[in-house]
Amino acid sequence: TAFLQGDYGEGERNVYADVPPDARSLFGITAEQVLKLEGSVYGLRTAPRAWHQKVTNDLLSLGACQHPLDQCVFSFVHKGVLIGAVGVYVDDFLFVEGTSPEWRKMKQSILALYSWGKHEQQQFTMCGVRYKQHSDFSITLDQRSYVDSLNPADLKSDTLLQSLKEGEAITDPKWLKRFSGATGALQWLVPNTRPDLAAEVSIGAASPVTVSSIK
Repeated sequence: TAFLQGDYGEGERNVYADVPPDARSLFGITAEQVLKLEGSVYGLRTAPRAWHQKVTNDLLSLGACQHPLDQCVFSFVHKGVLIGAVGVYVDDFLFVEGTSPEWRKMKQSILALYSWGKHEQQQFTMCGVRYKQHSDFSITLDQRSYVDSLNPADLKSDTLLQSLKEGEAITDPKWLKRFSGATGALQWLVPNTRPDLAAEVSIGAASPVTVSSIK
């Protein structure tokens, strides 16, 4: 629903949408009628950019400084001192909070911009990564629950793999899809908590699928 809070510029593009029967009843429209979109909705290719642009404009209007290397990170400075920061991942906001009165006032201004869901502190999971802040204010990140949710393949019982030689390429669509999915799951670990796997996972994703690469 975050995209619904984006800028209402879709009306200028004349985009129309058909809707399912339950929505027709809700809106009171007939089977021959369609809806004209006035705002960004989930599913439009332009919606993510429109939402990001609105968030960017909103935070900059409050005096935020957009990071030159990561445009989803915004810092707030008062009299030359960093008082707080916000990281934005689509519709998830990660607050790096200070204790100054200026930051408390700024945070209230940010919270007033949108309708929010749940708020979590100290320990929470965001995008598959668990964040935990300790009593000494240090922060640790882990993806244990994400790793535990991955299902390893049983290679020993697969008749296709047993029939192939060690370096022979696999062309079976079923196995190629499974390998691609497994590689993608590992790639989510690399930039967050397991940079040590970066080279091995990247090489595996770019190499021909063989019995050796799967193992």
